[in-house]
Amino acid sequence: MMSTLERRPAVDKISRRDYADSTTAIAAASLLGLAAGPSTAAADIDLMSAKRSYFRYVPRIEKGRDMYVLDLRPAIESENWQAVQSFFEVRKNDNTYASYYLTRPMEIWSTSFSEKGTGDRTKQLQSIAKEFEDALDKINVASGGKSTASSGGLFAGLFGGGGGKSEDKRPPKTRATEAWSEGKAAFNKYIALANEGISAELKPLEAIPDDLGKYKRAEARPETTF
Repeated sequence: MMSTLERRPAVDKISRRDYADSTTAIAAASLLGLAAGPSTAAADIDLMSAKRSYFRYVPRIEKGRDMYVLDLRPAIESENWQAVQSFFEVRKNDNTYASYYLTRPMEIWSTSFSEKGTGDRTKQLQSIAKEFEDALDKINVASGGKSTASSGGLFAGLFGGGGGKSEDKRPPKTRATEAWSEGKAAFNKYIALANEGISAELKPLEAIPDDLGKYKRAEARPETTF
């Protein structure tokens, strides 16, 4: 019987707009710095940019969180490595469920939190996103996949790649379960920091609870409202 992960439709291709949006806040901030006008107008434009990024990437992150808790964790618990591997399977558009629903939107969304995309909050969010990506890589390797740490993520140039680590000889389930918990901690740290920086008009994201029995699937949101 196919797992929930294996039955999911192929992910959509990440468009050029996704990558262009990683510079949306940067471009807006640069233009605001050059343009003359009331500070309130500048704030309005900046808020619109933040909202656009929020509504484009948060729904995807929430879907990824659902998959991480409701699909990936049970697959690890039951040692269904084929189902686990489907989470990391490269699809026709060079995307995986892990990259399309989690790591890439987390990385791109982080650029909307500071002027020019280089502020302290953005750097911290990107660093935490890399921690989460590293945990996913450990799960992938534990389930029989090949490490992608050496290639890094969208911001690999800032943080460097992996490689050179000794092989972990522990049972796959032990390694994958530990890595899943590391990923949960990193994800929750990312969410807590992101929630501190979003507008009061926007709904905060939910963390993954310690008691997974209390986890609730995310309410459906439009993929984009702008």
